[in-house]
Amino acid sequence: MALVDHLPPEPEPEFIEFMEVLGTYNPADIAFLKSLLDSENIQYFFKGEHFMYVRPLADPVRLMVRSDQVDTVVAMLKDIELSITGISLHKKEP
Repeated sequence: MALVDHLPPEPEPEFIEFMEVLGTYNPADIAFLKSLLDSENIQYFFKGEHFMYVRPLADPVRLMVRSDQVDTVVAMLKDIELSITGISLHKKEP
C-alpha cells in the first residue's frame, strides 16, 4: 500500500551565476569578509579557501558573489582596506 498516489513534480533547479569580486592570501581577510557578508545576507563562497592551507601563497582565495549582488558587495567593500591582498577592488592609477 502506497502512502501517496503519486509524488509531486520536482522543480527545475535554478542556475545561479557567481562572479569574482576580489582575492586575498590572508585568512583574517576571509574571516572578516564572511562576517560582513553573512550580516547582510549576501550569497557567496570562497573559491580555493581550503587549498590555501595546503599551498599557502600559491593562488589567492577568490571571493565569489551572486552576480545580482555584486554591485551591493562592491559598494560595501569600496572603503575597506583589507590587510594583505593579492587582488583588490581598488584599481591603482599608474
